[in-house]
Amino acid sequence: MRSRPGQTEQDDLHPRVSFDACNKIKLISTVEIIRAQPLLLIKMVHHLAKSVNLQESIDKSVVYIILVNWNNAVATIACLESLKPLLKQDVQVLVCDNASADTSAHDIASYIKEAELSAVRLLHNPRNGGFAYGNNVGLRVALSDPCMQFVWIL
Repeated sequence: MRSRPGQTEQDDLHPRVSFDACNKIKLISTVEIIRAQPLLLIKMVHHLAKSVNLQESIDKSVVYIILVNWNNAVATIACLESLKPLLKQDVQVLVCDNASADTSAHDIASYIKEAELSAVRLLHNPRNGGFAYGNNVGLRVALSDPCMQFVWIL
């Protein structure tokens, strides 16, 4: 997808990066990451690692994907289904359930167990604090992993 005149598809694979004081990647901004093609994220991460000489650390790194759910197991399960090809790589998925009032949490837990998705964890939030709250809970879990290098919020 081209967002400005003269931009090529190859430009989409060249994210702009900034670093924080600890020399960890702080920001990755691209033209667009399309949900229908989640493998693009992994390609971008590996391309970025090569371009900034981080290949050694990226080989040990983990990408976390955070999904927030509230009373919508059908959409969350459909999203997990589309992420299955990524789960063979160093990808962890955190599903943050914001105290769903229906059977969403139970349905998602059953799906994770039946599909044997060991890379997917269901986190039960005690209250529905909204989308930002759910993502912050997931981010705390992701940041506690020393191998965490990237986070993808869906």
